[in-house]
Amino acid sequence: MDHEMEDYVEAENRKVDGYELGLYAIFDGHSGRNVAKYLQAHLFDNILNESDFWRNPKSAIRRAYKTADQEILEHVVSRRGGSTAVTTILIDGKTLVVANVGDSRAVCLGWMGSWQCLGRLEMQSGKITSL
Repeated sequence: MDHEMEDYVEAENRKVDGYELGLYAIFDGHSGRNVAKYLQAHLFDNILNESDFWRNPKSAIRRAYKTADQEILEHVVSRRGGSTAVTTILIDGKTLVVANVGDSRAVCLGWMGSWQCLGRLEMQSGKITSL
């Protein structure tokens, strides 16, 4: 049985409110591509449009993920379909904010070959962090 591609990526550099941002994500669609395609087109805008993103990125990202979920349920999916998501936002080359939903995880490699699997909800400025 042939399956259409259900995975989407986003990789974009953007300047917002004087900050240099690297926006990177992988969306693994399940039972169709509609949800992953929607997330690719809208999730980062939802995150960056949260009014307190710069003061409290953890809370803003959680709300943006929940908003995207609600929008998907209302407008994108009838009964089937879904997606995992791993999103990373690199702020001024200093702070990496990682968030995920579903069974996808991020693995960050350090300069000296060390690695860390990210999947918990936490945030610290100036370090590799995850939401």
